[in-house]
Amino acid sequence: MKTRIISALAAIVLLAVVVYLGRTAIGLAVFVLALIAIYEFGKALERGSFRPVFSFGYISCLPLLYLAIEDILPKMALMEVAIGVFLLLTVLFCVVLFSDGKYSITDIALTLFGVFYVVFLFSFVTLTRNMEKGHLYIWLIFIGAWATDTFAFFTGVSIGKTKI
Repeated sequence: MKTRIISALAAIVLLAVVVYLGRTAIGLAVFVLALIAIYEFGKALERGSFRPVFSFGYISCLPLLYLAIEDILPKMALMEVAIGVFLLLTVLFCVVLFSDGKYSITDIALTLFGVFYVVFLFSFVTLTRNMEKGHLYIWLIFIGAWATDTFAFFTGVSIGKTKI
C-alpha cells in the first residue's frame, strides 16, 4: 500500500510538471508513453502467440510527435486522413504478401488494432491540451481516471474475495 501511495504521488508531481511546461511537453510525453504502450501491447500479443509488426507500431507514433510540435488539426482534411488510412492498410497488406508467411492477416489486424487502441486514443490527450483551457481539461481526464481506479481498488480490498 505504501508503494502505491509513493508511486501515485510521484505520478502526480510528474504530471503537474508536464502540464505546467505546456503543449509541447505534453505532446512529447504522450509520444514517449505511446511508444512504451505499443511495445507492451506487442509483447502481450506475442505471449498469445501472435506476431505484431513492431516497427509499424513505432512508426505510427510519429504523427503524435508532429501533433505535439505543430497544431495541424485545423489544417487536416478528411480526404488526407482517408488517404493516410488507405496507405496504412496497403503497406500492412504488402507486409503479409511479402513476408513469406512470417505474418498472417490476424497479426496485421492486431497490429492495426494496437495502432488504433494506443496511438489514436493517446492523440486525444494532446488534442485536449491544445484546446482553449486545455490545461484544465487534462486534469479532469487524469483525476477521473485516478478516482475510478482508486474506488475500484478500495472496493476490491473491502468486498473482493477472489483475485482476478
